Order: sequence, then structure tokens, then C-alpha cells
Amino acid sequence: MTNITRHPLIQQAYDVCQAIEACGASVELTNAVTKASNLMRAIDDFIPVLPAGTESLPPHQQRVVAECEQLADRIQKLEAFLSTPIYAGLPERERQLLKMQADAMVVYLGIINTRVEDFGRAA
Repeated sequence: MTNITRHPLIQQAYDVCQAIEACGASVELTNAVTKASNLMRAIDDFIPVLPAGTESLPPHQQRVVAECEQLADRIQKLEAFLSTPIYAGLPERERQLLKMQADAMVVYLGIINTRVEDFGRAA
């Protein structure tokens, strides 16, 4: 069972599932809920489970955990922007740079996630 309170991205994916389910019953809506649920589980798997007692982590590790959460939020916002008409109206070079920025942020998040996971192993 996914703990939807563990991270804002998981909560948002859950909210999407609930919104789709509220639309009624049809084969298409059932397929949409299934896909949204799979996405929620994938997000849950991607976000590291912090070790119990995270508050007891040293301050520098707590900052890494906070940075991880903030970066995930920034990635979500940037990726949402990449699908807007405003983005589509930007010059090609700016669109390419924003896409490269989003890609680099995802790589960076993967590195931070690995560091956070390692905090639990070192305990």
C-alpha cells in the first residue's frame, strides 16, 4: 500500500486518480485510473524512503533530504511548464535550454536520492 502522505508528488498522483474516478464509470476511465495508479506507484518507488528517525540525522544530511524534496517540487513545476502554450511560444533556443535544464535536474535528483538512500545504510 502506498503511503500518499510521504511526499507531495505521491499525494498529487493520488489526487489525479481520485479525480478520474469521480468522472464515472467507463472502460476509458478505468484505463485512465489504472495508468494514473501505476504512475503513483512509480513515483513512490522513485522517491527514497527515509530511514526512521530522520530528525536524528546530522544537520548536513537533513539539508540534503530537504534539498531532495525541494528539487522534486521544482522539477514537477518545470515539467508542467514545458507543456504550456507559453513554453510553446518561446524561441527554439530557450525551449531547448529549458528542456536541457529539466533533464539535468532529473539527473541531479537521482544523485541526491542515492545519497539519501545511503544515509539509511550508514546507520
